Amino acid sequence: MKIGLISDIHGNYEALKTVLVELDRMNVQEIYCLGDVVGYYSQINECCDELIKREIPCIMGNHDWYMAGGGFCPRSKSVNDCLAYQRKIITTKNLNWLKTFPIQREVRNIRMVHGGWTDPIDEYLLEPTAEYFSKVEGNIFISGHTHIQSLYNFNGKIYCNPGSVGMPRDNDPRAAFAIFDGEITLHRIEYEMEKVFYLMDKAGFSNYYYDCLKTGARNLGKLQ
Repeated sequence: MKIGLISDIHGNYEALKTVLVELDRMNVQEIYCLGDVVGYYSQINECCDELIKREIPCIMGNHDWYMAGGGFCPRSKSVNDCLAYQRKIITTKNLNWLKTFPIQREVRNIRMVHGGWTDPIDEYLLEPTAEYFSKVEGNIFISGHTHIQSLYNFNGKIYCNPGSVGMPRDNDPRAAFAIFDGEITLHRIEYEMEKVFYLMDKAGFSNYYYDCLKTGARNLGKLQ
């Protein structure tokens, strides 16, 4: 059974479409999303609609939580600017769908959260360690949130961050994902960014909000 692992789409429908086509080409039978369907970019409804149509199970990410819970990001004005716009355009159906997301999932002994295992929504596992995972039950762990693709083996305990579909932050602008097929492999694919830029401009956002996509740089110099 080939399982596709995606995360941190952030309203980037162009990247999501490209990744899903590639997963289909690779004959992936199941796909799971580790959260942050919304946030940042303007095509949040298209992303939600596609995931709903394909019946792709999702986990609650911090941006999904801000949207579903009516809250805000305590770290970033730019995040809140994007949320304010997205609250105006998200459909009732899609907002209600976000509210159904669980905070964790276990599939075939693979443990999945958005953040980490001390805070499933908002913990950043930037430098995971063997000591950390020695305290967590299980053997295979997948999470997103950092937008940095990685794969570790800690004495037989496997940790993977599949990276970000819609907003990579590891100096590689290509959309990121992973596949589990007994073993985990990491993958990247180029996608057409120009429509993302055009739609953000049309929504009233300057290139300050999307220039990071061109290089895969860390947005505004910090994690959000």
